[in-house]
Amino acid sequence: MNLVEYVKSGNADLVKSYFDANTSINRDELSWALLHSMCGESTLFENSKPEDSTITEILLENGAEPDYILKYKLSPLLAAIEYYQPEKVKLLISFGADVNIPDKDGNLPLKYAVGSEFDFADQMSVPIKMDISRILFEAGADPNLKDGGDQSALEYAVELGYEVAIELFKKK
Repeated sequence: MNLVEYVKSGNADLVKSYFDANTSINRDELSWALLHSMCGESTLFENSKPEDSTITEILLENGAEPDYILKYKLSPLLAAIEYYQPEKVKLLISFGADVNIPDKDGNLPLKYAVGSEFDFADQMSVPIKMDISRILFEAGADPNLKDGGDQSALEYAVELGYEVAIELFKKK
């Protein structure tokens, strides 16, 4: 079995055993496994527990790059945002993830979080949960930084009428 298959199993002990047995780790495979551990999409792996950060932490401790952007354009941080994993967002930041680095399409984490939080609340008709945007902002994400479409997270929040985000971002 390769590392991604161990991660797919959802078994942290199996993932640890992989690192105990392998001294030479393929960096691309390691980063791909990290991305898988961030998600939770059943088509990627069936036994995953995306709410459990144990495997993610093992991968980061063994050299997975928190800012690695794969050919599929998604960084681990954006995956954690997309699949609403606030604890994994915090974990990635604690391992040095850059909260202002865009993906291959120019999407910035803070603007991505603003859109995700707003869309989720709108679709589910629930109050907006601003967990991830707040985590990113408090970790230094710049609400005035423009993305590939020449729009900042603050401008996007204004466009959406996302008042809580606007108030927070104007504190910077």
